[in-house]
Amino acid sequence: HVRTYVMSELQPIDSDAGIVFTASCEAVSDAPPSEAQLSLDVYYSLSDYTASDDTQLDLQQGEKVAVLEKKLHHEMLSDKPRTEAYRSAIQNARAFIKGKVVLDVGSGTGVLSMFCAHLGGAKKVYSVEASDMADHSKELVKHNCLSAEIEVIKARAERVELPEKVDMIVSEWMGTLLIFEMMLEAVIISRDKWLKEDGVVWPSGARLFLVPCSAQQCYDEKISFWDNVYGFDFSPLKQVAQSDLFGRPIQNHIVREEDCFSKPLCILTFDTRTVTVANLELIQSNFRFEITKSGTMHGFGSWFDVTFGSIPEGYRYSPVVLSTSPQYPLTHWKQALLMLNTPLHVTKGDHIEGDITLTRHKVWRRHLRIQLRYKHSGVGVCSEEASKEFLLWR
Repeated sequence: HVRTYVMSELQPIDSDAGIVFTASCEAVSDAPPSEAQLSLDVYYSLSDYTASDDTQLDLQQGEKVAVLEKKLHHEMLSDKPRTEAYRSAIQNARAFIKGKVVLDVGSGTGVLSMFCAHLGGAKKVYSVEASDMADHSKELVKHNCLSAEIEVIKARAERVELPEKVDMIVSEWMGTLLIFEMMLEAVIISRDKWLKEDGVVWPSGARLFLVPCSAQQCYDEKISFWDNVYGFDFSPLKQVAQSDLFGRPIQNHIVREEDCFSKPLCILTFDTRTVTVANLELIQSNFRFEITKSGTMHGFGSWFDVTFGSIPEGYRYSPVVLSTSPQYPLTHWKQALLMLNTPLHVTKGDHIEGDITLTRHKVWRRHLRIQLRYKHSGVGVCSEEASKEFLLWR
């Protein structure tokens, strides 16, 4: 089992324990990326070290640390549904954006800033990016003759100082289960500090969905696999495999429409103009699904959508929706999967009810803990309530 941390700004720091490294963890996956996606540097820890905050990693003496720089921006730019939703929204809202001041939070390559300036007609765009990508973004802006409109600022959005208030904030902050990595916090802080009273935040609204689903292939590959390993029965390792492989949400999973046992339910919705950081600390929602077909339920699938709306009346504009639902073209987010340790055999007309809680980690502030409680009921079925905790990632 490999946990891959996508890092930026790896820096050596002095410590009583010796030489260690600190890095900003931008994303995590539970499978190693392909070699084509990576540039790889290898370091060895000279001593044990216990991380003091979420910019560091726990290390043991002699542990090999492979630092991977994933070409994440290529993945995002290649995601046509994602990028074209932003482009379409900005282009369609030109009448509103023209002559306005825009703040792009976490701008990366700067493509959204360029959309705002070139297609939206923004008078000024503050393109704020904390990573070294900001240096490349400056070159891209200059190369595309947009330096007069776009000012790239290499800084954390929470700490940046602007010379003026802005009319609009645009950002692509969404992650697994919508809010993982908590980049939304930077948007909220920027909004409260720099957005004009009648300003617009894009995306303007967001929703997170949950649905009971099957995942037979995933279950077979990760659990049934142990029944016969080169002719030997390794089934005693199933429980260990379940804890290790299913203890976290499976990211980048593809949920097909035919995998779903019910209509999806919205378990979280908010307006980015009014949501607060405090709202993100603890999120709870009840659910009750009516099963629409019989089969084996392996867990719960999840996806999100965001809306680009809230343009003031008087402008001709139709809201644009970016959805990661199985009913829409696949995005780089795909869907998330919360796998149960033991599959449930469900029958049409049964019910799955319970609640889900997303709790922000008190120390590792980018991370979440998901508590799922559920009960299966139906004709001849009345199971006891079961629960499971998922770590994303601590």
